[in-house]
Amino acid sequence: MSDNPEATKVLDPDNVAEILCDGRFNISSSGGLLTLTFTQSRPRAQDLFEGKVIHDDIVRARITMTSGNVVALRDILNRVIKTPGEVPAAGGSASSTTKH
Repeated sequence: MSDNPEATKVLDPDNVAEILCDGRFNISSSGGLLTLTFTQSRPRAQDLFEGKVIHDDIVRARITMTSGNVVALRDILNRVIKTPGEVPAAGGSASSTTKH
């Protein structure tokens, strides 16, 4: 494997799904790794059919990265979102060429 990320292709053979995570999130660390946990608030299905709406926060994704990659992610977010509350332009994208 090349140490130059620009020399490697980005492949998605499993067609990884995009998942809406509009709930609470958490970051935890263990050793040199950090885990980002994302949730989505969902109503309990059975309660809906009984006329009640009770929500649970469902874990939808966990992403574990090295601390170096979390710093690179922070840097990208800071570049893309310059003003708090600002939404990046539709179709916009950013990536890091740094491999940590």
